Amino acid sequence: MGHNVNLIQKVAVDLLGFIIIIHAYQMVYSSEINTVSYIIWLLISVGCFWGLRLWFQSTLRFGHYLILAPILILIALLLNISITIAVMMSGLAVYRLIRHEAEPEMESEKVFVGLASVAVFIGYVSGIYGGLHQVNIIVYLFLTQLLLMYLGKMIHNLSQEKGTGFKKKLYTVISVGFVTFGSAALIFALFPLFRTIYNVVTSFLLNSFIFLLSPFFEWIENIETDSESEEVIQQEEGSREEEESFVPNEAGETIITSEHLLYGFIVLVVIFIIVLLYKFRKNLMQNINITKDDDEYDVESSRTEQRKFWKWRTKAKPPENEVRKAFFKLEKWSINNGLGRYVDESIHDWLERYKIHHLIDDEVIQIYRDVRYGQHQLSTDETRRFMKQIGQVKQQLKQMIADKGDKK
Repeated sequence: MGHNVNLIQKVAVDLLGFIIIIHAYQMVYSSEINTVSYIIWLLISVGCFWGLRLWFQSTLRFGHYLILAPILILIALLLNISITIAVMMSGLAVYRLIRHEAEPEMESEKVFVGLASVAVFIGYVSGIYGGLHQVNIIVYLFLTQLLLMYLGKMIHNLSQEKGTGFKKKLYTVISVGFVTFGSAALIFALFPLFRTIYNVVTSFLLNSFIFLLSPFFEWIENIETDSESEEVIQQEEGSREEEESFVPNEAGETIITSEHLLYGFIVLVVIFIIVLLYKFRKNLMQNINITKDDDEYDVESSRTEQRKFWKWRTKAKPPENEVRKAFFKLEKWSINNGLGRYVDESIHDWLERYKIHHLIDDEVIQIYRDVRYGQHQLSTDETRRFMKQIGQVKQQLKQMIADKGDKK
């Protein structure tokens, strides 16, 4: 449940950021904006994502997500969205869904929220949205994006905490949300002041620039006045040469237009996509879920191979810190042996699932968290204690693997 909420929230925030940018463009260059169609399309898309995961569950593959692309394009066209935007939105939706599925730890919301905030802030401050009756729609969409990101993060994070840590984290989440939306409301209320300051500064800079260059402009005007007669003579001579050199296209030769070039480009793109899908067909047919048996979890993942295709960068290197490196190696070893930690699973829950949580004290887990998130410097005794208990966990997991092999 937690992984589904986290995945859908990330994709929805990314798509809302793109929709806000599309709205900003259409508000300047187009008179008609059908916001309801975009919202309906987004809700249907999220519903399709969720339904696909619930329907296939452990048999879900990357290739299944590609089936959504033509469906989402058709839905967008039925909602009166232009074919160009429909293709862009649907392609982005499927691409972001695959990326977030292949890399659950990836946090890209800040990029799309940042782009949306730039579109909102610059548009309001510069006044390019002024006079349009849809001027507040883009702000409402931006606030919806922030609210969706906030609620998704809150549900995902709070679902992982139990006991005393839950209350502390709840206070933290509420405080962050209050500061975020309070700041957004304050900035929105101060937009008229920002716009006034922007207009004053811009007018001052432009007037100063024109004043400094006024002698240069006067000199250019004098040159143009002196050369007017020469330009008239040159234009007359040029028109005569054009009449002499003009030869009608009597042979009926085929003329290549920009429309032909566009069709050729589309054909090349389609061929490239087909070749790409065929080349990486094995990657698209890999399972991406973690299946659950009665007593244990079996991790069915080839994350390294998937990352080589979807991530386009080198795989993660072990941390330099001794404590973090030890836990990093333990997690990597456990994944390779089918005992990996679930994406949304805390360290305590992971150990408790295999009934070995007694091997590591809560204080040792807190030591790792302090080092991982707070750059805490450990003493020699704390480091030895951590290493000893990590070794005990690995030995116990090895014994579980051996016992499982004997049963077979």
